[in-house]
Amino acid sequence: MGFWGIIPVLLVNESIDWGPRPFKFVNAWFKKKDCMSLIEREWFGMGCLRRKIAIKLRKLKGVLKKWNVEDGNMLENRIIESESRIKEIDEASEKRKLTVKELEELKYLNTELWESIRFKESIWRQKSRMTWLKEGDANSAFFYRAVKIKAKRKMVFSLRIRGRCFKDPKEMKEGLFNYFKN
Repeated sequence: MGFWGIIPVLLVNESIDWGPRPFKFVNAWFKKKDCMSLIEREWFGMGCLRRKIAIKLRKLKGVLKKWNVEDGNMLENRIIESESRIKEIDEASEKRKLTVKELEELKYLNTELWESIRFKESIWRQKSRMTWLKEGDANSAFFYRAVKIKAKRKMVFSLRIRGRCFKDPKEMKEGLFNYFKN
């Protein structure tokens, strides 16, 4: 076995606290009718916090995160239910002629399913930050992998500032702060 037969593996059993995860607004949320009304209602409902915009933004972030989880679950359920009902109608069409009402429902379900899938993919497209991806690709496993790979490439494990090497996240933050402060 030569040099190329050896594959070193480094195992580390520690977790690094990088601080709070940054909040990222998803552009596709604006396609939802209730998003803007939710933002307006929450923003103006907080009243005047006198130059405490950071507090208002933090509260709004929490509301949007909660809304996104609830809406995401509803989106998944809507996709599953639409696909299920379309399958039922298709099976019925093999046995008999569909009624006008069933044909209208099938048309509505197909439209709703298509819009829901496009909405879901637009979220993944923004998360993956790949401009070459086109509308209509339902390969969500690919999108998920692309997002994870992109995130790993952007991770910073150490930082050298003026000849000094920082590895701890808190030290990195402090070193950057002091660098730009000076």
